[in-house]
Amino acid sequence: MSGPYEQDEYDRVPETSGSDAAIQNIEVIENEDQVLNFTQRKRQQIVTQMMGTNGEKLKELERGDKMVLLQALDGMDRSALGKKRLKTDEKTAASAQAAAALIAQVLTAPGINHAGRGDAPRAAIPTLPTDIPDPHLVPGEIATDAPQMDVDTFMAQSFDRGVGQQDV
Repeated sequence: MSGPYEQDEYDRVPETSGSDAAIQNIEVIENEDQVLNFTQRKRQQIVTQMMGTNGEKLKELERGDKMVLLQALDGMDRSALGKKRLKTDEKTAASAQAAAALIAQVLTAPGINHAGRGDAPRAAIPTLPTDIPDPHLVPGEIATDAPQMDVDTFMAQSFDRGVGQQDV
């Protein structure tokens, strides 16, 4: 990256002799929200320092610096979209929970288990009249095994009956 960048309180490591003393003095952020906020602030600082407040430094940047800038902006976008997705998922979960509670309330209401089994009179099941004549079946009409026939026989019988012939 081109040029020195400002440091804030999280970047400064106290100068002591030995790496163990320096590691002990680094603040560790435990909360995920604080880590995300810290990362977002750092990205915003990098973008502002590289671009300037109104983008006046963009022309001075080298290609590698521009790639770092784009990656920082992409990370900010991904983080913002992730937070929006989480909020949407929370709203969806709350709606599903409310719907489940409503269904549970309806199903546990008194008398709901006896729906349709009450003392209300039932409609009569319709029946056929007794004066319907018996059907006259044609031989083979209710047979379950169809006779086997080859194509030539079928075609010959069809043309004998006039099926498929056109009126001339």
